[in-house]
Amino acid sequence: MTSREHPHVNITATAGPMIDPQVTVEQYLLLAWSILTMVISIAGNSIFLLASTKYKAVKLDKLLTVITRHLAVSDIGVSIYIGTTLSLILNRQYSMGLCRAATYLGVVCFGVGVNLIAALNIAKLLSLMFPLPVLCVDTTA
Repeated sequence: MTSREHPHVNITATAGPMIDPQVTVEQYLLLAWSILTMVISIAGNSIFLLASTKYKAVKLDKLLTVITRHLAVSDIGVSIYIGTTLSLILNRQYSMGLCRAATYLGVVCFGVGVNLIAALNIAKLLSLMFPLPVLCVDTTA
């Protein structure tokens, strides 16, 4: 079978980038949506991290602030994972090292995010059940 008969080989005479004819409009829309979501998520979480770390703009007790900061970092990792994975899949540019790194990043960030949300809920429950120790926590740290 020659390369012209193979259905996945794209031969063009132009010097420009090769566009795969099998990629549909829906796939390009999915890629655009994932990139937009990734940019907005990274920007929002970075603003939160900057505001809570440098400007001390978040007025929560110390435990909730630390958990929320870690959740923002985990969310940035999830955003990077989703954007790179969809980009790799849609462009069909696989490499074992990059796929393994993206999979590891996704597994770690998803797992950490779920556990941090559980910890945040438990911390809020404890602050409702035992309100007096929370009043003594310094919020300026």
